[in-house]
Amino acid sequence: AMECASLQDRINPPGQLDSDEQCNAAFQQCLDEGDFGDDCVKFQHTCGLHSPVLPCFSVGALSTTEVGNLCAAVRTNPRAFDEWLALIKQVETHGSVEERVSLYEAFLKEFPLCWGYWKRLAELVKKRGHSGLQVYRRALAIAPACVDLWVQYCEAAGFSDEVNEDSLRKIFEEAVETVGRDWRAFPLWDLYFNFEERGRRWKRLGCLLQRALDIPMQGLPAVRVRLRSLILGDAAPPLEALCFETDAPTMERMLDAKSEDADAEVGAMSHSIEENSEAPPPSHPPPPAEAAELEDGELHDEDDSDQDGEIHEEEEPPTTVQLEAAVPVAGFSSVGAQRSPNTDSTSLVGKVSAAGAVARFKGAEELDASDRAEHFLSLREELWNKTSSEAAVLMQYEAPLHRQYFHNKPLSQAQLDAWRSYLDFEESRHPREWQRLCALFERCLVVTNNYLEFWLRYARALKAMEEQACKPEAACTLLRGACLNGRLSRRPDALAAWAELEEQCGRPHRACALLDAALQTCGMGSTELAIRRVALEMRRSDASSAASLLEKFVLQTVNLNSRSFLSRRYARLMEDCQRQPNKAAKFLTDAWKAGCRDSGLLLELTALLMRTAPDEGPGKLARCMALFEEAIHAASARQARNVPVIEEVSQLWACYVDFLLTHGASLEILHNVQDRARSFRCRCQAVSHDATGTPITPTKKRRSSDLSPEKTTELMAVKQAGAQRARTQQTWITDSAERECMRQCSIAAGA
Repeated sequence: AMECASLQDRINPPGQLDSDEQCNAAFQQCLDEGDFGDDCVKFQHTCGLHSPVLPCFSVGALSTTEVGNLCAAVRTNPRAFDEWLALIKQVETHGSVEERVSLYEAFLKEFPLCWGYWKRLAELVKKRGHSGLQVYRRALAIAPACVDLWVQYCEAAGFSDEVNEDSLRKIFEEAVETVGRDWRAFPLWDLYFNFEERGRRWKRLGCLLQRALDIPMQGLPAVRVRLRSLILGDAAPPLEALCFETDAPTMERMLDAKSEDADAEVGAMSHSIEENSEAPPPSHPPPPAEAAELEDGELHDEDDSDQDGEIHEEEEPPTTVQLEAAVPVAGFSSVGAQRSPNTDSTSLVGKVSAAGAVARFKGAEELDASDRAEHFLSLREELWNKTSSEAAVLMQYEAPLHRQYFHNKPLSQAQLDAWRSYLDFEESRHPREWQRLCALFERCLVVTNNYLEFWLRYARALKAMEEQACKPEAACTLLRGACLNGRLSRRPDALAAWAELEEQCGRPHRACALLDAALQTCGMGSTELAIRRVALEMRRSDASSAASLLEKFVLQTVNLNSRSFLSRRYARLMEDCQRQPNKAAKFLTDAWKAGCRDSGLLLELTALLMRTAPDEGPGKLARCMALFEEAIHAASARQARNVPVIEEVSQLWACYVDFLLTHGASLEILHNVQDRARSFRCRCQAVSHDATGTPITPTKKRRSSDLSPEKTTELMAVKQAGAQRARTQQTWITDSAERECMRQCSIAAGA
């Protein structure tokens, strides 16, 4: 671990003024000791050590005073969003392509979530003959949860010559895997549908529609409409082309049911024919051909063979033979179809069996198209009903979210409360769906990027995911990436949160480097960062280093309120940990002489003097009273009508009286101070009645008869409402008192 000294001492040693190159080198060495690796340049930008690199506008239409002032403004404050937009507008109007590219690059380092400017940058890069897709890849590495950015990337890839069909499909798959479950992801799915439909890849399109129907999103009804129009439309593809493996068992069951119905119908027809065949055949002469055969005494049976050894079968329609060969019917022999016509009942049964085969085949292969389409859609209707009901629940939380993109303009309190309620709903699910919750957090952080509250909430959720692990690495990686990629750059509060997670992961030396860098750059003079830095040393059981750092921060602080606060912390540290109360009293006295006059420092100083002063008796009390008198006199000498000053003096008078009561001052002194305090309060009340100094004359009270009927009715309604609120409040107070009394009685009875 590195020696936890101040970063400023290592960058700028006393008595030596380094150049920018030496300062950067020292800064990078410090970060190397903190084990930051290749992120040193990014971290320098994060801490605000470097100003934005802007193009030179010394010649041409941009060499104006307005452009120069805008450049100076964004260099001084890189987070000045409005000045950036004004500068971009000037450069887009009068600048060249190279100047616009350079300005977009500088702007997107500070505000990487403005996806519209990534699109403009990609178009300019493409005009210069380079690939614009790399620009989108850079943007998606920073903001992977931005649906609009993915849509623009897929559209650009679809029109690019360097992307073939398989590569484009991989891009689409990456997009839907990342943000496909987003509430606003339908435009992305729609692009994917169009891509597969243009290539007439129906199997893939059917799978995509099935996946999209399982996602509760805003465009879910449009997915259902597209599926139905694809199946029932005039130019619908073959239904088998849209089916996939999960549809096969259900389709087979449907065909089996149709076949069983056909078998039952055939069986009924055969039974009816056999019953009718028991009646005697009608007496009529045989046909002439049969009579000639009988005269010759020849009976050609169906089993005889001809001279060539071949069996002559009765000729049947080709379709019947093919159907019997393709779909054999159990319980019926193909011999029946080969018998001669003189066996009337058997031939009828054979014809019925052939008809059954035809019906069976038609049930399997020529099923009515509308029935099959309706069955295909019914399988997806169940999924649609389930997903649409879930989408209706989410709609209650999605409707209040009006802004779905990043903007530097603050969000309204209603929008922030809507996001909090949505996150509460997702976190309350049992069992908790972590993938869905993380996707919502990623989407929320696009809109609420500037609010550290939501970043820390996501970090706590990630730590909850790693309950079995000892270190919150995922949460640390989250804040580390946000600080280094520009989303939380130049934010001392974000750096402090990152440092805390680094310490929890067992890297206190990196936490020291983070806090030191923040205190000397973007967080210079921050009291909170100073206290965090000292607390880190105290957790490492190094009170001497903590005291040295705190003393250094006190001497470097310019703000009197911050100095007073840090001086009180230093005095407590010296008295409690170092056992040096005299040094603590001297430090507080120096802060008092430096101009710190707040009541907190005064109470600390007087209490410490009463404990440590060598003189006894009234000498210590008189010395402390002199400090109170000095503080009250200095505060009263300011503007008498300044409300904050009046409140400050009132607080000093209250502390003065409390101090005298605590330390046993004489009644004469106590009454004198109380009278002066009471007189000051009376003067403040008189001033607060009329700030202009003119006396307030009481106005004549109007009678109700002087008011119009409408005003009288309104006044009566207001009075009744006020009386009702008073009764409600009194009832609540009475009930609360009764409950408290009953609680006390139950406690006493139990005792």
